[in-house]
Amino acid sequence: RIPPQPALFVESPTEVGREEINGVETVHLQGTVDTDAVVDYVIGLLRGAPDLLGGGEPPADAEVASIRDQVRAALLESRSDVWIGTRDLLPYRVAATARLEGLDLLPDITALSLDVLADVSGFGEEAEIVAPANPKPFDLGSMLPGLGL
Repeated sequence: RIPPQPALFVESPTEVGREEINGVETVHLQGTVDTDAVVDYVIGLLRGAPDLLGGGEPPADAEVASIRDQVRAALLESRSDVWIGTRDLLPYRVAATARLEGLDLLPDITALSLDVLADVSGFGEEAEIVAPANPKPFDLGSMLPGLGL
């Protein structure tokens, strides 16, 4: 099941309209990105899946606080939109935009622009996950050495 957490990343939401998304009547909410909620969610994912870190340790609480402070200081612009089903209150579309400058988390990366749009469906349905035939190791820790992962 896909959790509705991204819908919780909208801070100070206001209703901007009603739209049909993939045949579902939704209410469109817009606000800023709740930076703390996003950082906490990503750190929670990393702590729950240590293999993403190449077997490394998840960041300690002090490191999480440092990451959060750096992201807050670098965030110049953010917007978050979510389209919530009017009958079931599930998020059917999520969009986010963020622009950060003055980052000191990753080597040679001082600015970041992010635009994400995701349509979501199949809530509560069984999903079959098939492992790829030629898996390659994914070591997030080596990709992001500035995060101390």
